[in-house]
Amino acid sequence: MPQSSISLTLESDPAEADLKAIRDGLHRFNAEKTSDDDHQTLTLFLRDENGALLGGLLGDTYWGWLYVAILWLDERVRRQGYWRPPKPKPCAAAASTRTWIR
Repeated sequence: MPQSSISLTLESDPAEADLKAIRDGLHRFNAEKTSDDDHQTLTLFLRDENGALLGGLLGDTYWGWLYVAILWLDERVRRQGYWRPPKPKPCAAAASTRTWIR
């Protein structure tokens, strides 16, 4: 495909179909190049006794690793120990700055 027919766009409100196509494309690529990734979408919610949302974690797991895309806590529950990062085990990955946690 000639480069003149390709454009890069920044979109503040992308279509869900486009987001799905990118996720599916990455999943297909990973499936072709690696063993089964055992992918799971992960959504955790912190709620009060009335069901009001106080925080949440949006992410995924692949190959036994956790990817945190978004982590949010309401100001009222911050610094109370609800989501403390796990203490990393000594390994080469612990020195990484990536947001993957194993």
